[in-house]
Order: sequence, then C-alpha cells, then structure tokens
Amino acid sequence: MISGLRGVDATGITLGSRKGNKREYTTLKETISPSEFLGNSNIVDAMKAGQKFLVMGHARAATLGSLSLDNAQPIQQGNTIGAHNGTISSLAKGERSDSSVFIEKINQNGL
Repeated sequence: MISGLRGVDATGITLGSRKGNKREYTTLKETISPSEFLGNSNIVDAMKAGQKFLVMGHARAATLGSLSLDNAQPIQQGNTIGAHNGTISSLAKGERSDSSVFIEKINQNGL
C-alpha cells in the first residue's frame, strides 16, 4: 500500500543490509511523491536485492526549509540516520529544514 497522507513533496528510504560482519546503509530519496518513488524500477530493485535488517521510509510535506534532496528524508548525518515528523520552528535555518538540523544535533550531541 502506498500513501501520500504525510506528504508528497519528497520520498525516501534507507536500507540496511549485512555483508559478512559489516552493516551497510543505503539511502535513496527523490523530490517526488511516494507513488512515483515506488514506481521507479531502480528503487524496487534496490529494495529486493539481498536480505535487509532495516527498511526506513519517509514521505515529506515541505513545511520548513526548501524542497531539496538535502531536506528529503531519511537524513544521514555522520553515524546517525533518522526521519522526523512534525515541526520544530526554532530549528529551521534558511533553506535547511528543521528535521535536517534536528538529525544533525542528535549526531553531534546524542539523544
């Protein structure tokens, strides 16, 4: 089932897989609706390839920050990968979304 209820401005997934004892994370995102995103054969192929221990998805409604791949989620900052729903107005900085700044702060300071 595909839903754009939470937003149709940007869609992304992070896939976690194992290669031996190593964990690898791949984030794929576009500034398109969830139905367009999941209609892309490259996205579907990536989701089907290998065994996954993590599939994290997010559909964004652009409220704070520009409509860009940098603000599309999931967002990776250093060793932190996250997605956020809601609005934290005090964190938005110009073109950067509140979610982008929020994930950056978690990476810098921990939870």
